[in-house]
Amino acid sequence: MCGIAGVFGYHDDALPIDVDELIDIREAMAVRGPDGRGLWIGNDRRIGLAHRRLAIIDLSDAGAQPMKSSDGTLVITYNGELYNYRELRKELISRGYRFSTESDTEVLLALYEEAGQEMVHRLRGMYAFAIWDSRNQSLFAARDPFGIKPLYYADDGRTLRFASQVKALIQGDGIRLSPDAAGHAGFFILGYVPEPHTLFSQITALPAGATLCVKRGGRAVVRRFYDVATKLAEAEAKTFKLDEADQLDVLRSSLRDSVNHHLVADVPVGVFLSSGIDSNVITSMVALLSGRNVVGVTMGFNEYEGTEFDEVPLAAAQAARLGIRHSIGRMQRDEFYENLESIWSAMDQPSTDGINSWLVAKVAAEAGLKVCLSGVGGDELFGGYPSFRQIPRLVQMLSSVRMPRAAQIAWRAILGRLPEKVVSPKYAELFALGNSIHQAYLLRRALFLPDELRAFLDPELVGNGIRELDLEAAIGRSIAGVRNSHAAIAALELSWYMRSQLLRDTDWAGMAHGLEVRTPFVDVPFFEALLPGLLSPSPASKRLLGKAVEPSLPPQILNRPKTGFMTPVREWLNARYQNSGRHRGLRGWSRITYSEFVPELSLQPSDPVPPRLAGSRPVVIYRIGQLGDTLVSLPAIDAVRRQNPGKRLVLLTDRHPEQNGFVSAWDIIGPTGLCDGVIFYDVSDQALRRWRTYLKLVQRIRSIAPSEVINLAPRVRFSDIRRDEYFFRVLCAVPAYRALPADDEPKSSSIRGGVQGEPEWKRLARAVGDKLQAGWGVRCVNLAGRVSVFGSAATLSRTVGYIGNDSGAMHLAGIIGVPCVALFSARDIPGKWIPLGTGHRILQKTVDCAGCMLEVCNRNNLCLTEIGVDEVVTAWESVSAAKTPGAHPLASTA
Repeated sequence: MCGIAGVFGYHDDALPIDVDELIDIREAMAVRGPDGRGLWIGNDRRIGLAHRRLAIIDLSDAGAQPMKSSDGTLVITYNGELYNYRELRKELISRGYRFSTESDTEVLLALYEEAGQEMVHRLRGMYAFAIWDSRNQSLFAARDPFGIKPLYYADDGRTLRFASQVKALIQGDGIRLSPDAAGHAGFFILGYVPEPHTLFSQITALPAGATLCVKRGGRAVVRRFYDVATKLAEAEAKTFKLDEADQLDVLRSSLRDSVNHHLVADVPVGVFLSSGIDSNVITSMVALLSGRNVVGVTMGFNEYEGTEFDEVPLAAAQAARLGIRHSIGRMQRDEFYENLESIWSAMDQPSTDGINSWLVAKVAAEAGLKVCLSGVGGDELFGGYPSFRQIPRLVQMLSSVRMPRAAQIAWRAILGRLPEKVVSPKYAELFALGNSIHQAYLLRRALFLPDELRAFLDPELVGNGIRELDLEAAIGRSIAGVRNSHAAIAALELSWYMRSQLLRDTDWAGMAHGLEVRTPFVDVPFFEALLPGLLSPSPASKRLLGKAVEPSLPPQILNRPKTGFMTPVREWLNARYQNSGRHRGLRGWSRITYSEFVPELSLQPSDPVPPRLAGSRPVVIYRIGQLGDTLVSLPAIDAVRRQNPGKRLVLLTDRHPEQNGFVSAWDIIGPTGLCDGVIFYDVSDQALRRWRTYLKLVQRIRSIAPSEVINLAPRVRFSDIRRDEYFFRVLCAVPAYRALPADDEPKSSSIRGGVQGEPEWKRLARAVGDKLQAGWGVRCVNLAGRVSVFGSAATLSRTVGYIGNDSGAMHLAGIIGVPCVALFSARDIPGKWIPLGTGHRILQKTVDCAGCMLEVCNRNNLCLTEIGVDEVVTAWESVSAAKTPGAHPLASTA
């Protein structure tokens, strides 16, 4: 397994790819591929592929990626393992293909040459790959049928970017990020971010069993080639009457076949060994097929020693019984705390699970292993979850109950008043969601019900997220055409919980340690062999699975109640996080996880408090404004950071939800690491008129109990300063408060008249840019509204200078050392907002209405129109005299 990435500027207007951006994305996945790195850039710089390698098959340099075909027309970057590559290789050789490596990567290239996009129907394995075909200028990507390997992409209509991890994609600075409401709401409802959503609206997961193809000058097309529910519905149309003996024969042969294929590797293979049936079946089959040349890996905890949750005794006994080597790892609470930051860093998307996988993967890596087999998928295929029993019973019981609407409202009201620790809030929706398989599945798996989210998340985000998710309908589509209740639940568990949580968590947790985790139960031929059993009146059970290996599993394992992979992590976290024990089940843990991913401090007073905020009272920096305002404040924020080296800094700033593409102060300050978190408050005419806006803000500031507020928002009037001080000192109970002094009072303008509404700046900027591009031709590149803040900085850094009015782009140019010719109006104090640095020329006229402070001028922008073109040219000539002409283009804003 590896980390893959790529950038393809497919639109005619797309910029040449930024090689540094692609490298940044690749290096953000360094832990996925410690054995090597590769980069390939097309001749026209419209396409680039990158790779981090974990060498498992063909360990030589010949297996390095990105890999070209023999004639150079195809290039691939690939993550995963192709378990049937040897059979495919032999077949392709018989058809005349020649191979220069022993890798499965080269087989993929040859198979694409042979079958094109239909190649996916021939693959057996876990994979995510992308192939560049220079013959038709197209990029083809695919993800395995169950979604074992992740693949995320961002498509802005001109450039497609992809990578194995979300956290890698956002390191490239080429994506303008905004929250995906469905991803945020979905995490709290399900405990994981449901695919295809992520936390960012611009980043999407390629669906499991899907391909993506985009051609030069075209658009991206996603096509599904495999679907679990479709396979079940097709099989259900047939009649199956298998007794237990028949099912056992099928199970034995298909299990042997799957495990044997999953052992293909040029490095030693281990197996996760617990006291459960799934892992013991896999271990027994591995021992049978590979002799004693296998290592069982078990995680133990001192807190569980001597209890039913201790995995070690049964696992050790089974390892001795099979005669295999056994590696046991233990972790103490303090060691867990020391590793917690590494766990958060490795977790690609928030999840209420996954830490157990990280812990056992650490033990495997410390044992010298690069590959381990896991029992993931056993519960989904053999009815191991309580949902297989509870959901049909619930539906059967409630389908005949018709509760009047008034009674349902009363039921909700009564349960809503009971403490969460006494009764689950989910019971409030028992009669509304218990009448069908897909609704009952949502009720069974939900962490929070949708209506609960408004208590601690932004109501608008929650509303949008619930609408976009449309979970009841989406879950229902996952079992379309499947009538058998057992098979329907299996399809739901495979397509939701296993895919978006178990497999995703297994991937990031294993990759954090350079460990490839393979899942023999999650295998297309194995799944399809079991279809008759899944649909039979008596589907295969865990007990039958335990009999599928020789020797059969002992009664201590077969009869042991299901516990899952238990860890004392919850107890450790309760001791680590204040208030974490107040919430039921994983609900408190979800709030902790979210606070680590989302910098906004949305915690309520009763929420678990992260250690990064619990150790000492933080310092709050109050700074409002957009790009330019924030940039000029960076030196001051840096000074505050240096003066408070041991304290947590929290930014308090505004955001404008009605403004699409709004750049907040946090968009600039967040990536710098100068502040540790952010509190937003919404700014709009409607929001500012609501007393609840201010009450909510007071509550949130009080909840983190800051020791000091430093107000970096410039104020003109002394009344504004007094108002701010009252708000923070009195209402928010902040003991220390510092603020900038008031500016000299600008003169009160006598100008009166109607003020026009703000124009649509983004539309106008693009229109002006299009006109300039039409006039200047190839000498002009119109980037208006098409690059992120950091993409703008990268572009400006390549220019010889900047010409434009007082704007965020001007301040961005100044702060990175690009000389500016800056045109200023006379509405504010002269010199107040000039760009940082030296070598700039400031053009500003003195007119009789100077100091007006009007947002929209009603004198036709007199102070700006007085600045002549010749003055700008002269200023530019003096600025550019010290620069070498012709090396870089000129940046300007209209």
